[in-house]
Amino acid sequence: MPMKKYVAAIAFVLAPFFLLAQGNSEKSGTVLIHPGETFYVYFQRAGDSLTISRVSKDADKAAQLILKMGPLKEIHGTMLQVENKFDKNLYYKAEMRLLSKNKRANTSVAPVIAGKLSFESWPHVIEELALSGFELRDK
Repeated sequence: MPMKKYVAAIAFVLAPFFLLAQGNSEKSGTVLIHPGETFYVYFQRAGDSLTISRVSKDADKAAQLILKMGPLKEIHGTMLQVENKFDKNLYYKAEMRLLSKNKRANTSVAPVIAGKLSFESWPHVIEELALSGFELRDK
């Protein structure tokens, strides 16, 4: 069997593992969070610019950002808790997704004050939130 076939076979076998490893990130700079999940996010910081370096489900007080999406509740909608551990206010963008109906819509979110918690809530079910565009601004 030629070498190209071996490489193709290995890539085919390993592809699901690579997809699982990227399960909480759609593309660089985006965190995908689902009901009931908590993520600990680490950034590389250059001035006020942030680049995601790692997203983990493992509890870690050293994380610079903690995201917690409430469990799915059809009656009460959706809730997101955001904890900003930076010394500046955190701004970000959010897109809500209803995967079962293939619907997406941008939504507004409030900046998170330096060193504080923020709570976002929506009166409807959101199956996935795509969070991106993380940046810091003065208090």
